[in-house]
Parts: sequence; structure tokens; C-alpha cells
Amino acid sequence: MRTWSPRARVAAMLLVAAGLCAGGIFVVGQRREAVRVGYGLGKAMAELRTLEEEERRLDLELNLLTAPARIERVASELGMIRPSPTAIRVVRPRSVASTR
Repeated sequence: MRTWSPRARVAAMLLVAAGLCAGGIFVVGQRREAVRVGYGLGKAMAELRTLEEEERRLDLELNLLTAPARIERVASELGMIRPSPTAIRVVRPRSVASTR
């Protein structure tokens, strides 16, 4: 069996220590990145909840504004009346080929 010189032992220990330090730095970097991504995900989820709530609010507002009863009321406030059946004209769109 071969014996190592004191200089070779020190060099081997330094190499092992350097390897352990490099591995530790890598692991810490990976954990730091995971935490950063986790915070970003949390922020994105909060923004998603805010946007979903805004969408629900806007849907409700749209439904209220387009309710037939409201349109009837606003139209009557503006002095509009329903046209008689004889006053209604159906306009059919012309085809693109006939307009050229």
C-alpha cells in the first residue's frame, strides 16, 4: 500500500473541501432560486385573484347595464317609444359580389 506524503494529504483535503464548498454553494443557489420562484408564484396568484374579482364585478355591471328592464326605462326617460309593426323595415345585407 502506498503512503501519502503530508503535502499530498493537504492537497487532497483542500480538493475535498473545495468540492464540498462548491456543492454547498450550488445547493444554496438552488434553494434561493426556489424561494424566489415561490414568491413570484404567490404574487402572480394574488394578481390572478384580483383580476378574477374584477372580471366578476365587470360581468355583474354588464348584466345590470344590459338588462331589458333598464333599457326600457332609459329609453322611456329619453322619450323613445316602440315603433309600430308597420314602421319596422328589415334591411338585408348585400353580398360583396353585388356591390362591385
